[in-house]
Amino acid sequence: MRQVKRGTVFQPFTETHTAYMPAVSTRAVITPGIVNGYIQDPLKYATTTRYYDCQGGSCGCGFLINGIPVTCPWEAFGMLPNTTYEGRQIPLGTAAASDTIFGEEGWMGPGCGDCYLLKSTGIYGGTYDTQGTTENPDSEIIVKVTNKCPDHPTCPVMKAVNNRGASAHFDIAVPAGGQGAQGRCDVQYPGYAFKDDNCSTVPEELQASCEKFKALGWNNPIVEYTRIPCPSEFNSVSCSVDAAGPYAGKWPTSASGCLPEYRRVSNVSHS
Repeated sequence: MRQVKRGTVFQPFTETHTAYMPAVSTRAVITPGIVNGYIQDPLKYATTTRYYDCQGGSCGCGFLINGIPVTCPWEAFGMLPNTTYEGRQIPLGTAAASDTIFGEEGWMGPGCGDCYLLKSTGIYGGTYDTQGTTENPDSEIIVKVTNKCPDHPTCPVMKAVNNRGASAHFDIAVPAGGQGAQGRCDVQYPGYAFKDDNCSTVPEELQASCEKFKALGWNNPIVEYTRIPCPSEFNSVSCSVDAAGPYAGKWPTSASGCLPEYRRVSNVSHS
């Protein structure tokens, strides 16, 4: 596995951006650092969304189909075994991250490959609308950053915040979470829609991932985020870690870089 060079550890920008701030009631404080769904402490809290574009990510795992990069299925939420962290069993996944976490250096930032513990506050933090609910406060997941989130302003650029006051954002890789503008699931899984959080719209090999995330009860919650050493379950995966630009030629032309039990790709010939 190629070692990604580590650089400066990026910390969220702490300037107050009042232009984004909603009206605040003194009785509306639910969690210290979050008021009316607006983050006051971006060093501690981040927003989340979910996606699955079948592209493998900047430093994720994938292979080429007719020259087009697609992802190894283990990157989907919950496909790897749970890890034990400080005595707790915690599910694993991958995520795209905003510049504060990933870095600004194109598609191979110094934060690519880092791992974070995300703990739900139970407070809805959707950035596309203002209403919604989420469940299971204090539930936790661990994600490895394998991609850059370009979806501005939900994923803010460095020294900026989104409409929830977050400078850090994690877009979690969950099948049926939405493909985004550059989705390639039609290449890897022809005939599957991958949409509307409907697990029946994804292929059989990814349905367990989709259902496991739905059972978690997360609907874009605001989370506490902490950088941690990557669990060994991530390190046990053998794959290509190069994605775009000068690294594209290093991707294999079959799924042999994926975990053996997840090599099958529906309706695709790896010729």
